[in-house]
Amino acid sequence: MNVFTKQQKPIDKNNSKHRIVSCSGCFSEMEIKEGVVLYNENFFHSECWIEFEKSQGILTEMQNGQKKILIIGLGEIGYTNAEYMTGIGLWVEGYDINDKAIQRALDDNIIKRKAVDFSDYDYYLICISTHKPENMFVPYLDGLYETVYRLLREGKSGALLGIDSTVPQNTTKKILEILNHKMHVVHVPHRYYKHEKTEHGVKQKRVIGACEQCCYDEGRKFYGHLLNIPLHPVSNPDVAELTKIVENSYRFVQIAFSEEMKMLCDNIGVDFEELRNSINTKWNIDMLQAIDGIGGHCLPKDSQMVLDLSKKYISDSILESSKKIDSNYRMHIKSTTGSAKQETALAS
Repeated sequence: MNVFTKQQKPIDKNNSKHRIVSCSGCFSEMEIKEGVVLYNENFFHSECWIEFEKSQGILTEMQNGQKKILIIGLGEIGYTNAEYMTGIGLWVEGYDINDKAIQRALDDNIIKRKAVDFSDYDYYLICISTHKPENMFVPYLDGLYETVYRLLREGKSGALLGIDSTVPQNTTKKILEILNHKMHVVHVPHRYYKHEKTEHGVKQKRVIGACEQCCYDEGRKFYGHLLNIPLHPVSNPDVAELTKIVENSYRFVQIAFSEEMKMLCDNIGVDFEELRNSINTKWNIDMLQAIDGIGGHCLPKDSQMVLDLSKKYISDSILESSKKIDSNYRMHIKSTTGSAKQETALAS
């Protein structure tokens, strides 16, 4: 795997005499000085501005259907991507093995039509689930690789393949090898928080990693210039892959610690919420709530990906303990809820 170096070097932030900003073309830091271009409150290196201007012609082609996007997988990741891209006027088509998911996207007018095959697209986004259909807590990549082999047979040579799905380490590299670099491949793990869609929707800062410089350049133009998503480039896809699963694992551990403290408080007769609120008065602490156990699609599965990797090299894992704590907590809240219901019934 070739590890490329970002062309622009960051500037020393300690030099207070100069204003440091991020270039909206290459996403590296730069000093505001003569030759820097300002456009719509965004700054560009002069050479990045020329590249950005060229991309606007591509944007027009994407809006009138001369260049098309295919989103593969129309669950939460694919649906929110399609909604955003269609919302900014791009031509988006969709594919999913679930007819109901396709029909929902068509009914909501977030895709133009269902893809019949994968042969005539300029941008492909893999947004499929990477957990077992019957158990969202277990990582499962069979569907991902089935899609990749279909792209090998049908996909357009020279197109961009963006992997938005969460994947374990070395997956992006393996996909590029399967495709024999028929396409440019980047991993840009999806970030989205449905309860704060404006601030933390599709258009929030995301990490981008690629095996080859050409892949990175094409991915940067698509996600950064065309979709207007701020990017944080990393030197290789391993970092991008780990970023997503580690950030969710970190969240898992934080919640599990709160669950442990909640069980402790329940056993010694202390109000956990009062304790948590008092702890959070310290400026650098934000202790999370303990509610119904750690669920959802992401945290259990992604933390298992990290744990599976960690077990190969580290004998003990805080993640493994956290999973046990979460399991114990689920039993704890069931027993305490049952006791509370019984007391209410007796009182009545």
